[in-house]
Amino acid sequence: MSSAVLIYGGSGALGRTLVTAFKNANWSVTSVDFRENSEATSNVLLSTNDKFEEQYNKVHAILSKEKKLDAIFNVAGGWVGGNLTDEKLLSNVDLMWAQSAHSAIITAKLATSHLKANRGGLLTLVGAAAAVSPTPGMIAYGMAKAGIHHLVKSASAPGSGLPEGSAINA
Repeated sequence: MSSAVLIYGGSGALGRTLVTAFKNANWSVTSVDFRENSEATSNVLLSTNDKFEEQYNKVHAILSKEKKLDAIFNVAGGWVGGNLTDEKLLSNVDLMWAQSAHSAIITAKLATSHLKANRGGLLTLVGAAAAVSPTPGMIAYGMAKAGIHHLVKSASAPGSGLPEGSAINA
């Protein structure tokens, strides 16, 4: 296995599919999630009690002992609906931000240290059409996805800190 990939959210539906596809292509696959993915080459298990920075520090410490990655995919996230009158709006915003924006910035920060430079390293985050149009029936989700799109625009600009020659997309 000469190529290596990190799948953040590797035990969810999309994450399991990516782990399988990369394993079938003979890549070394590290899955990061709250549950183990038995198909992955290795797993970094997070706890729901881990704070934002603790999640980053845990993954960073493990990756620091490994070779550089060819790709990082963040497919962690979720979905909730609701408009401004929804009783759960505030907690839904917090949930969507934690699930989507936190995992996105964690993987972008990991890319600065662990993604190969000058060799076409790739960081992929999950965006959504909800980021570019009104979402009156799913405000929390739309806000979080708009944050992902902003991160991609900012990280793709010169001076963002991503390794030279790498790419980011959503």
